[in-house]
Amino acid sequence: MNPATHSSLFNQPTSTTALSSSSSCSSLSSSSSIQLRISEVAASILAKVAVTPDEQNAIISGGAIPFLIRLLDSWTSSYTKVREAALDCLGALCRENVRGCKAILESKSMRSLNY
Repeated sequence: MNPATHSSLFNQPTSTTALSSSSSCSSLSSSSSIQLRISEVAASILAKVAVTPDEQNAIISGGAIPFLIRLLDSWTSSYTKVREAALDCLGALCRENVRGCKAILESKSMRSLNY
């Protein structure tokens, strides 16, 4: 997997601001919950495939850390499954991988986390 070709996946907005053009509150709520569910599933899949250091480093190089950290921010506080999936994936990226631990700790996103 070439991380450069997949980096745009993690640059997609994860909050309702991207959905502000919706005309009704119900569609906004529905779209937002779908987006959260997709984020949860994506984080869960990444956690499962982050087995070897090469796989972990490819995921890190693809820009997953800021995406995962945004899923831990206060706007997801009532979505426990989303937060659990993000934490599971961050843990998988650290498993026996010093580069993964350093990348998470040094992430600019980590410093701006509001929880």
